[in-house]
Amino acid sequence: MPVSTPWQSFYGASCDEAMWQEMAGSFDRPMDPKMTEPALPKDWLKLPSMPVPERDKLCRERSMAWIKANPDKFYYLLYRRFLHFWRLYPMMAYKWQKYAAMATSGLYIPLAALGFFLSYREFRKTSLFAALFASYTLVHIFFVTTMRYRVPIDPYLIILAAYAGVTCFEKLRAAKAA
Repeated sequence: MPVSTPWQSFYGASCDEAMWQEMAGSFDRPMDPKMTEPALPKDWLKLPSMPVPERDKLCRERSMAWIKANPDKFYYLLYRRFLHFWRLYPMMAYKWQKYAAMATSGLYIPLAALGFFLSYREFRKTSLFAALFASYTLVHIFFVTTMRYRVPIDPYLIILAAYAGVTCFEKLRAAKAA
């Protein structure tokens, strides 16, 4: 079984080729191996044949050298991955999958954002949510992101969306009563 190291994953996500995946745009089909090829470093297929400690060291050196040589590209990659991570529908999926995503996360993510802003007055009670979203996002944007990595945090998004719904409903009811 092939072993990947965190540095190998980071190397694959911190190179000129990684820009392709973030800049490719939207496709109406899932990603396939042919689409992956332009996003991999040229020596990617040779890495698994190396001993793990050597591979780890090589990948760490190459990724850090690329970041030092291209800080503007690296920050732009992080920005694009942030947008990709919190996107309402997948970039590379069949149209029906995009519609299904919009019918689910396309509803509760904007409501969760509204709930996040509405909960600002109760920051002491809701700061754990803010820390959870910030840390979860920061961990993922350094690597290649896909929407499925966001799924574990979805229950918390739904809680914030419900908070937004209840808060808006209560404000409307109070305004109607006044």
